[in-house]
Amino acid sequence: MSRKTAIITGANRGVGRGVANVFAEKGYDLFLAYNGETEKAKEVQQHVTEKYGVRCELFDCDLSKVEDIYKLVDTAVGIYGKIDVLMSNAGVGYEKYLRYAKVEEIDHVYMVNYRAGILLATLVVVQMPSGIPVATVAINGGANAAILAAKILATSDEALLQKLKDYKEELKDQVVAKDAKLQEVGYKNYK
Repeated sequence: MSRKTAIITGANRGVGRGVANVFAEKGYDLFLAYNGETEKAKEVQQHVTEKYGVRCELFDCDLSKVEDIYKLVDTAVGIYGKIDVLMSNAGVGYEKYLRYAKVEEIDHVYMVNYRAGILLATLVVVQMPSGIPVATVAINGGANAAILAAKILATSDEALLQKLKDYKEELKDQVVAKDAKLQEVGYKNYK
């Protein structure tokens, strides 16, 4: 029986790295896409293969380029034969206020953060068998993507399901506290 496979973009650091570890721990083979930080990507690859014994392939690409997106999916399917999960986690930003941003910078953010995820999802979903659940998380959704990954994995892991329930309670408490502060100071003074 072949293992399930996951493409994870932005997997060389941050949330993507954490998501890669979670899927590897659950026995998924991984196809990790990253952009230009080969040493960090190799660290993740070495860690998941040594600790979890899964297969892990790396793919250096620029998700602002449509041809790289097609090649990413074609290569992953060529290696594994199928893709069961796509975690489109990669994202870029810039440190400027919007009023100082150049059109080229705004376009780059759009191409990587939005267009790439939509195109990747389209290319991956069409090769999946019918009946496979699909969900999309976007708009600075790194944390949301991690939560979605955990929800997928929690369908067969009671301990992880309990951790998710506990985390949701913590989030609820945070929202209630933020709402109370907002009501107290008003939206203009809220920080």
